[in-house]
Amino acid sequence: MSSEPNIYLDNLALVQCLRHAAGANVNPELAKKAEDQLKVWNDYYLVDGTLHKAYQEVYLDLSNDLNIRWLAVINFKRIVEQKWKSIPMDVKLEIRSKILNNLDEYNKNLCMQNALAIRVMVRQDFPNQWESMLDDFNQVLTSIYMNIQNNPLNSVEKIKLYNILLILNQVVKIVASARIGKCKIVFQEKSEMFFNILYQIYSNFSQIWISNLEQDSLNEDDMLEAMNISYICSKVLRVVITDGFRQPYLNENCNSLFDMMIKHFFNLIKDKHFFNKSLNKYPILRKITIGFLKTLIRFKGSWDNDIYKLLLFNTEIVDSLIIQIIQFLNTQGEFIYVTNNESDLSEVHEIFYKIGVNFFQVLKPIVQYCSPDNKITLTKYKSDMERMKAIKVNLDSNIFSKIDFILQSINSLEQYYLKLTQQDLELIVEDPEEWANDDLAADPSFNIRKAGEVFFCTILSFYKENTEVVLMERLNSVDPSSTNDYLGLDALYTMFESSVEKLSSKADIDNIICNVLFPLVPFETNTKQIDDIYKIVMIRRICSIISQWSENLDKNEVRQPVYAFLLKSLQVYGENSVVSSSVLQSITDVVSSSTFEKENFKNYISPLIESIVIKVLPTVTLPHTKINALKSIQTIISENRPLVENDNIINVLKNLPALWEDNVQNQSTLIVAQQLMRLTTSIIRSLNEKSYITWDLAFPMISQGIDSSKANLERYNLLGEDAYDLLQEVLDCFPFQSALPEYYNKGMSLIGGVFLKNYMLSFDSNTDLMPVLLNIFRLFAVVLPIDTFINLQEFKYICSKMCSQLSNIRDDLFESMYNTWDHLLLKISFLSDNSELRTQVLNWFVESGVYQALLNKVLLKESADDDMEDKCFNVISRLFFINQDLFLNELNKYHMSSCVPKYENDRVEIIYQSSVHKEMSFTEVFQTLIDKWYHCISLRIYSAKERKLNLLAISSIYKLLPKNDFYMLDKLKIHVNNFKPIASLWIEFLESVNEDNNGDCEKYHKIDQYIEQYMDLITDSFRIVKHTKKENDIALKIVFKQYIYEIINNYIIADPDLSQLWNSGHEMLFSNEIKEGLEIFLK
Repeated sequence: MSSEPNIYLDNLALVQCLRHAAGANVNPELAKKAEDQLKVWNDYYLVDGTLHKAYQEVYLDLSNDLNIRWLAVINFKRIVEQKWKSIPMDVKLEIRSKILNNLDEYNKNLCMQNALAIRVMVRQDFPNQWESMLDDFNQVLTSIYMNIQNNPLNSVEKIKLYNILLILNQVVKIVASARIGKCKIVFQEKSEMFFNILYQIYSNFSQIWISNLEQDSLNEDDMLEAMNISYICSKVLRVVITDGFRQPYLNENCNSLFDMMIKHFFNLIKDKHFFNKSLNKYPILRKITIGFLKTLIRFKGSWDNDIYKLLLFNTEIVDSLIIQIIQFLNTQGEFIYVTNNESDLSEVHEIFYKIGVNFFQVLKPIVQYCSPDNKITLTKYKSDMERMKAIKVNLDSNIFSKIDFILQSINSLEQYYLKLTQQDLELIVEDPEEWANDDLAADPSFNIRKAGEVFFCTILSFYKENTEVVLMERLNSVDPSSTNDYLGLDALYTMFESSVEKLSSKADIDNIICNVLFPLVPFETNTKQIDDIYKIVMIRRICSIISQWSENLDKNEVRQPVYAFLLKSLQVYGENSVVSSSVLQSITDVVSSSTFEKENFKNYISPLIESIVIKVLPTVTLPHTKINALKSIQTIISENRPLVENDNIINVLKNLPALWEDNVQNQSTLIVAQQLMRLTTSIIRSLNEKSYITWDLAFPMISQGIDSSKANLERYNLLGEDAYDLLQEVLDCFPFQSALPEYYNKGMSLIGGVFLKNYMLSFDSNTDLMPVLLNIFRLFAVVLPIDTFINLQEFKYICSKMCSQLSNIRDDLFESMYNTWDHLLLKISFLSDNSELRTQVLNWFVESGVYQALLNKVLLKESADDDMEDKCFNVISRLFFINQDLFLNELNKYHMSSCVPKYENDRVEIIYQSSVHKEMSFTEVFQTLIDKWYHCISLRIYSAKERKLNLLAISSIYKLLPKNDFYMLDKLKIHVNNFKPIASLWIEFLESVNEDNNGDCEKYHKIDQYIEQYMDLITDSFRIVKHTKKENDIALKIVFKQYIYEIINNYIIADPDLSQLWNSGHEMLFSNEIKEGLEIFLK
């Protein structure tokens, strides 16, 4: 081999290169050169198909060593997957003409790789560039089968037959999976042609091995040959019959094949001992049996309502199938339940177990579809509708509605399928945590106990009357004092658990729980190990029943025994994870239910938390059981606030740092760390003003969770949102600076600059976190001194960015911004005009773009969100009231800089059109704002306090009278014409409120009182906001009547022009109603 790779390629060079790459004693240096050479050829010859042809020819050349041919076909498949669609058509034709040249290939692995390459060609070329594909394959298949018919002893032809079927299996699967284009249409047009020859092949070869299986008259090689061919043929037929025919049930041969397969299947499994003997001799029988099962499942369809496709086959076939499924489930239950992995029949048991699971899955939709309670009869084709209705009636009346069907089903479920096995009991004792986790995650598609539960729920839902009768008889016959068949009892109560809601009209469920179920577990009795298992099993089931009934626990005389039972179970058997998982889930369901009353639960809070901390947390090791325990503590704490004692919370808190360190570093246990964060968040809220005791844990959690650096990205993706939720709670419960200066300063130092860096990274890159990030922004505005907050450039940036998006902002995000602005303005409402802090805050509003954003929003021609516009006017009211001059400057800036010419404004989408344009005068712009403001106050603002706020502000336009000339305002338009509408609002408002001497009124507090009423506790940040409103809100501190007096006397009457109109009672200012109203309220 040359020392340097070259581009020259022929078959000999390729074979030599592959030999160096795949030889038995590979020389590393030569292997490296060979790899480099293959890469060069790949780069140079891949596009034109030369390399494809070369690899195919090396694979087809039987004179080459097997390992060389293997490497060639592997590379052939790889480059076909990599580049096929775009290579020249003549090259494609040449390659496709040879794909079936080696059908006598004895090595199945080589043939499979070739089949996978053909699959890719078919996917990309059929039918547009390879329309004859199905005809070509059918011709070859037919020719080979005819040769075998003429010479049955020709083993080479049988190898060819197997290989062409192997290829066809890949081809039909890829064609059948097509959902768009002509591919599937052409496949369905050709299917009957294909099906007929496949049906003959399957019938012939399956008959050979089935007829000789019992007689054992055929030699083993011939049997295996027939089995392999019939098996691979059945795989192709499975796809052809289900996807190749639109209505296979109308085809006589399809019905015959379906009938034949069902008979073959049930024939195989009718005698488990003979089946086991045959399996030991012919292991392929396992694949054949499961293959029959897969065919049945494919007929069933992906969705429950697709079952009609199966039911529309010949009535005798379908009836026989359903009866045999029911018989199998009823007769093989004991074998499936009793047999274990050490039995001689363990392999048969494994297969029967899988059959049982799938039979439940097939029977469930049939029962559901045929029930008279199911009023929907779905079929794809209208022509099938009437026949389908008749089939439903037939199956319902002859099988499902008979009491025997329900009786036999409940018998087999109670005695076998729903019972815990001996292996379950051993694991409950030896490894309860693992068993509890596995049981929780068990899937009805693979677990027969879960499949049985789903099946029972189906017969209960769709054949309720018969099922309830049988179930109630069983429940009434239970002897609570007997523990002999406690596993059967558990199975019976599993069915009861699924039906508690439906049985509530016929049975006193509360009474059953308290007087039948609870006595099954006598905690005080000294017991042996078997009794412990009995109690564990019973506790698990009773807890599940309580969970199902949790929403109906509305009587205190029932709740108290339930709470006592759950507590006692945890205290006695809390170390067993089966018990703890069940009890904790039940506690979570009961405490979270809509009927839960925490006052009745308060005596159980402390002992339950103590039991979880002492009994459960130290014994659990698996992530999901840890999460279950932590989540139950969180639920108890959050749902019982403020009744949880601080000592209990502190005891929980002591256990969390070690758990955090154990779980935060490992990717597989980060979900536990996530739950620890959530629990810590709940603890902080419960501790409220004393939450600073959690900071040594909370702040490390936050710093690790919000770190979005590349090294920590996976952790951030999972924990980031919870970390910010935790920070939000820390700030919400942050101590007052005046009350606890030491802890306040400590908290601020712990937050520090690193937090701001990560916070800003999240703000710029993660829109999903925006709600919590903006609420943190709001809380900082509350917690920090106002000068500190406005001087942080990060917060100014956030405000600017949100202002730029205000026109399209979501409601929840706007709410955070609105509350932030409102709080900042409240803080400066009564500062003097020359106050430095007042000037700084208003400049912050200017520089961060708040004024411009608010004006842009409220001056839109059409409001997309009335509530948001109302709140924008609330902020405008505060800004205008505090400083009219600055507001008018900003309005003028908006007019000059942001308004576009009218022709441009008229051409944008209506939702973006402004009510003002550049050609308007400043008076017209200001008047437009006043008009929209008035409209908002008069028609939409119903809150008395917000109405007063806006009225105080809009009335302040009269404070501009002395500066009228300076702002070049039209006095007639602004001050005269607006007086009547504004004065009518004054009168209307004064009629509706009765303020005290300070300007306060009970009406102003109704909304806040309503909100407080439903808060689980009042946090420190809420207290700060409430205090700020109480001390600084102009709506609570200014007497409205007195303010209007001042406006009239100091500004309106003081103005010469308006004074003349006022004194003369001119109709431009007064109507009779306004004159009378003002005389009444302002006298």
